[in-house]
Amino acid sequence: MTGQLLSLLALGGLASVLGTATDKVTQSPINTVTQDIGFGGIKFTMAVHEEHPFVFFDETKTGNDRFTGVTIELSQMLCELLECELDYYLADEQNPESAEA
Repeated sequence: MTGQLLSLLALGGLASVLGTATDKVTQSPINTVTQDIGFGGIKFTMAVHEEHPFVFFDETKTGNDRFTGVTIELSQMLCELLECELDYYLADEQNPESAEA
């Protein structure tokens, strides 16, 4: 009987701790968290390789509009959260050091 009572008390304490942690997380909006880690509009350059479905390259368009795909969409979401910009360019597979678009 004492073992069961201690187990119930331990579970109650764990539930209390978890409840407190959950309350703290839900009370902290994402904007408050990301505000401290943003880049303040800095522009970065990102080299990508065309690899479907991650990156698609459309030669008929210009600038960042040439690039679509899962990687591009995720990086754009991160840029919004981190308050920065990305310029994409198609990496030259023959010359990995190339920064040419």
